Amino acid sequence: MNSDKHFKVVSISAFCTVHDFADSRRLGEAILKAIEKYDGTVAVFASGSLSHRFIDDQRAEEGMNSYTREFDHQMDERVVKLWREGKFKEFCTMLPEYADYCYGEGNMHDTVMLLGMLGWDKYDGKVEFITDLFRQLRYRPGKRCFPAACVRGVYAALYC
Repeated sequence: MNSDKHFKVVSISAFCTVHDFADSRRLGEAILKAIEKYDGTVAVFASGSLSHRFIDDQRAEEGMNSYTREFDHQMDERVVKLWREGKFKEFCTMLPEYADYCYGEGNMHDTVMLLGMLGWDKYDGKVEFITDLFRQLRYRPGKRCFPAACVRGVYAALYC
């Protein structure tokens, strides 16, 4: 990927299981400030989020194509609805508990950083879903893209 060095890539690895959301939000805000100083086109990709609880080994076969818990499924459906409707004030309010109760990958810090960059609970863009929420393998539950043209020309995507 990018073997011809056509694209300049800065990778930020942030499996932040012991960090505070406020820190990740500030990092997102700082990334936006750095991007604004750059004279060029920028795309930001974040990966992860939604519920991410893997099924216990003893039940692995029965749960390969289903949610581990119905609670997680219902919460993911609610989050998808909020994102589609651009209701990020509501989502940001519930995010700490959602990440905790639904075992968000990396405690959902990728989402916090991206939303910090987009304006946190002031962001009102509607999320474009490329696929529907699906259960298969409980990994990558629904690809989606945050259209972010409203953020001073920065394109952003949260890929799951």
